[in-house]
Amino acid sequence: MSTVSGTSQSTSTSLTASGIPQSQIANNFNDFLKLLTTQLQNQDPTNPLDTNEFTNQLVQFASVEQQINQNTNLQQLISLTQGQQMMQAAQMMGKTVVVDADNIIVQNGEAGLQFTTNSTQPVIVSVMDAAGKIIHTGTYTPQAGANVWGWDAVTASGIKAPDGTYRVSVMQPDATGQMQPVDYGVLGIVTGAERSGNSVNLRIGGMTIDMSKIMSLL
Repeated sequence: MSTVSGTSQSTSTSLTASGIPQSQIANNFNDFLKLLTTQLQNQDPTNPLDTNEFTNQLVQFASVEQQINQNTNLQQLISLTQGQQMMQAAQMMGKTVVVDADNIIVQNGEAGLQFTTNSTQPVIVSVMDAAGKIIHTGTYTPQAGANVWGWDAVTASGIKAPDGTYRVSVMQPDATGQMQPVDYGVLGIVTGAERSGNSVNLRIGGMTIDMSKIMSLL
């Protein structure tokens, strides 16, 4: 009987190692139940299987089976969620959205952003290239509430900036005259969608963002 017990314990220990396929774990679980049943049927009445050892082995393998079921259910839930997100993404194709991003997106020679302010003090918007050089600065007088700022992609030198992503800064003076950053969302047109890991990403021009970054649909 000691040989059978040792085999069961070794199997249980091996299942805790990483990298074992779920199908292999499931097969080991079934093998364990067959082995345990045979062991109980053929144990020596004068030297029965230790009750504590039997209980521990059964609990360990029951936990493995429960984990297999949980992992399967989780994968099914993730697949279902991704399917729903892909359907939502399909409905956004060609639509203008506002996204939480640090860069503005020039598409078809235009870009824009949306911000909300309670002040009518002028807002200064600066656009920078990848090297951090300012290529455009504009002053915008907002209204109290939601505002949309647009850019025709013409730089300070009069050259049309190519489609792509550009860094942007939005600043406004406070009551003391100190310049403060203004929170904003970037406008863009959805051009594609793709699965990435357990999430769905949207393509907006040259930018790829997670769907959770969508702030609103215009």
